[in-house]
Amino acid sequence: LRGIMRIQQDSKIVKEYCNTIDVQDIEQYVANVAKQFRVEYASSTINQIKRLILSESNSLKPYLEVKDILSELRRKDELVAFVSNLWPFSYERILDVLEFQPDIEVLSFKEGIVKPDSRMFQILIERSRKTPTEIVYFGDSITSDILPAKELGINAYLVKENIALVYNNWKIQNDK
Repeated sequence: LRGIMRIQQDSKIVKEYCNTIDVQDIEQYVANVAKQFRVEYASSTINQIKRLILSESNSLKPYLEVKDILSELRRKDELVAFVSNLWPFSYERILDVLEFQPDIEVLSFKEGIVKPDSRMFQILIERSRKTPTEIVYFGDSITSDILPAKELGINAYLVKENIALVYNNWKIQNDK
């Protein structure tokens, strides 16, 4: 437990490390994090962390309207991308709930970097083969999503709760 407390002292470093490794096995994931931060742990600690991660992943729910909006975009043959700092376990859960697979994924645990690093959005631009002004991005964090996307010229919109309202306003303004 003292080791976990030590890790919490610099949560930014931990978050960046934890979100930038792709490990599908939770026990291996915990072992890698503990090794990185030189933390000894008991097997009961792994079980506690495992329950915590699974609980967090299972509690994640996308905004209600997202599924319909993604379906509409897919019907219009629009390219849909996910740019995310979610853990692998949480990301899989979101895809299951949405019953959706994006055309492009820019994921911290695969890229080795986390938002707000603008390289996440540079990767999106490169993979989409679009100019920044052709991309519309919806995010729920000003610092992690909106500012770094706008720095590169991407049309970025802040969404907190009513994504349908923001999306419909965007459609009206852009005659979509």
